[in-house]
Amino acid sequence: MHQKRFIPSLLRGTGTVSLLLTAALLLTAGVGCTTQATLSPSPSPVAATSTPTTGPVPTSTATSAAPTATPTSAPTETPTPTAEPSRPEALALYGAGPREEPVLYSLAPDGSTTGLGLNVYQQSAASRDGRWIASPATELPTDAVLITNLEAGTTYTVSVRPDFYPYGMAFDPEGTRLAFLELGTPSGEGTPWAIVLVNLEDGSTKSFEATSGPDNTLLPGSPVGWSGDDLLIDTFVTGTEQGSMGVWALPLPGGVEPAPIDSLDRREVLPGDDYLFTPELSPDGTRLLYLGRDYDYTPDDYEPVAFDVAVNRLGLLDIESGSSTLLVEETEGGALGMDAAWSPDGALGLFAEGRYGNGSFAALTLKTVAESGTMREVAPAPLPPGGFLVSLDWCAEGTALAVVADSEGVHELHTIEMPGGESSIVVSEPHIAVVGCVGPAADEGAEEGEAAGTDDASAGAADADVLQVRAVQTGGSEPGEGATTWTFHVTVEHPDTGWEDYANGWDVVTPEDEVLKPDPGDEFTRTLLHPHVDEQPFTRSQRGVVVPQGVTEVRVRAHDIVDGWGGQEVLVDLTISSGPNFEVERQ
Repeated sequence: MHQKRFIPSLLRGTGTVSLLLTAALLLTAGVGCTTQATLSPSPSPVAATSTPTTGPVPTSTATSAAPTATPTSAPTETPTPTAEPSRPEALALYGAGPREEPVLYSLAPDGSTTGLGLNVYQQSAASRDGRWIASPATELPTDAVLITNLEAGTTYTVSVRPDFYPYGMAFDPEGTRLAFLELGTPSGEGTPWAIVLVNLEDGSTKSFEATSGPDNTLLPGSPVGWSGDDLLIDTFVTGTEQGSMGVWALPLPGGVEPAPIDSLDRREVLPGDDYLFTPELSPDGTRLLYLGRDYDYTPDDYEPVAFDVAVNRLGLLDIESGSSTLLVEETEGGALGMDAAWSPDGALGLFAEGRYGNGSFAALTLKTVAESGTMREVAPAPLPPGGFLVSLDWCAEGTALAVVADSEGVHELHTIEMPGGESSIVVSEPHIAVVGCVGPAADEGAEEGEAAGTDDASAGAADADVLQVRAVQTGGSEPGEGATTWTFHVTVEHPDTGWEDYANGWDVVTPEDEVLKPDPGDEFTRTLLHPHVDEQPFTRSQRGVVVPQGVTEVRVRAHDIVDGWGGQEVLVDLTISSGPNFEVERQ
């Protein structure tokens, strides 16, 4: 889910050319607060329109009269089926069309799209398994949040109090709870707000309330996601354009009773001066990727514009320990795009790096970075001339998504093949927003397929298997202490039938998914040039494989021309003499 914030930046001279961020965030549609959200069943889905697209367009917080203290009443009947929404097999769910009438679509792994008959307005979110969609009932301001089960065809209607606005919707990893922010109208006494939890089993709600006072204590925050029992919220200053004021963790375990937020044992996990946009939570909920800025650094040819703030840092935060690592810092005239994404397994970050020209990015290059800092170039981003990057998502191991906009603000959704980098446009509309990846559900299915031993290549059960690996060190120091050189002898088994179906290569791959090749121009670490119909299993060798410093473990995989990757792999620990299906000989 993306709750993107578009931050205007202004250049202020102070003798030297330094950039100060004065407006840190147009609040993504006024977040709604409430004393007690109420639930009512919805007999029908939100009316869909025939026009595709939606997009993250910033709006300011509400400025209407102060809210009343009386919550909206709640009907008691149970939710009733809505008309027809169903949960298709999908890579991601996205909204597309004019901001006033955005429509929900599913994006299938083959690139096809299906309209799902629902409107999804700004701040909408999808659960990881793709079952649930949460959206304001209308374009903000609104009086309710609609939570639709795409499998069951039922909708909960959660009312928000008058003059309160809902923001920052986040499902827990299990898809059992939804959290969102309700933000009230600022007044002389402060700004009332609350975090509302919705139990998706029965639609019941709990409200955790607070007031942001003149001294800016207890700032409201939009939910980012869940880290164990902690809900992470991205705080901001109401009534201003100052956002990204710190990410805080609120302990909200299952069964917790409503309580004032100032009574909770909340803690700050990321200071507000470290980041510029809503951070990205890792798939396992333990780390944050965040983009930041060194204000003493000015990229070459940078001209401040409303949708860019010259980002030059990408950091990684371990939520439990609080330790942070600077993964990327651009200091040679370039800058980073305004979004980053996690790989589905949480091993890599995806980001964009480029240089300015004529008031916008002249070009952006997609790159991956591992926790060790190892970077790999993927491909140029599909950036229109004079355009900008809106969002990045990495929904499946082999597919990432990029939303870009041209100089007129028209959005495009592209799929990016990983790791090759080939891009294909899916749709172009006035606005597009990825509501959520549904990759975790697909990952679970793959695990089940592997356990059952199926032959479905899409479930990760292709039939080119690595049976044995012998790794012989031929140069370098101790593994991990410096670069080392190896010869790999790999035994592969595959039911080759001839040129129409045979194993055509094997790879040596680092934990950061870097394929190690003596010749970078080769397709594989070792290319197999012909079928081995009458020689199964067979062993082929490749010398001159350089393993980078810091890497002590590699995996070896085999590929065939029909099913691709997905067969048995062997994990090789280069620091020991032997292990399951491998042997190591060192100097």
